[in-house]
Amino acid sequence: MLENISPFVVIICGLPATGKSTLGKALSKQLSIRHLDLEENILYPIFGLPDPNPYRSAEIRADAKRMFGQCYDILMHATEAHLILGRSVIITAPFSNKLVQQHIVSIQTKFPSYIVHCKTDREDIEKEEIEQRLKNRTFGKDYFGVCNNIEHYMDDKPRFVQLTVPHLE
Repeated sequence: MLENISPFVVIICGLPATGKSTLGKALSKQLSIRHLDLEENILYPIFGLPDPNPYRSAEIRADAKRMFGQCYDILMHATEAHLILGRSVIITAPFSNKLVQQHIVSIQTKFPSYIVHCKTDREDIEKEEIEQRLKNRTFGKDYFGVCNNIEHYMDDKPRFVQLTVPHLE
């Protein structure tokens, strides 16, 4: 399907439980290209299950922040390796702050990139929609991240930095 097209990356980002991984898996299947998810393919296999409640102490939160920094570095190295080898790739991760968003800018300067920002449809139903999505996850089985309840999501939301690079919503 994509045999004569230069390698490209599709970067799918956004808050937890907004459909990033679901969209990434579906696109991967449709386009027959590799999908790399920050939590499922990097965090869990390399570092193991994270603490399900990283906010319970400053020390655990700082450790989680360092671990996720390493996860982003690994994800971006793997992404670049795929592209250098001539293989397109889809990646999914929150890309929630300016520091990790610099990874996007770095990739964009070297390779064709498509960025999709996933978010909930309407602010007035967001809390209920996200709460339902979080309830449908099983930590350690089909979900390997750290946002496991609506309180965590609502606490994270104000810290998410809006993308400043061109993207689709």
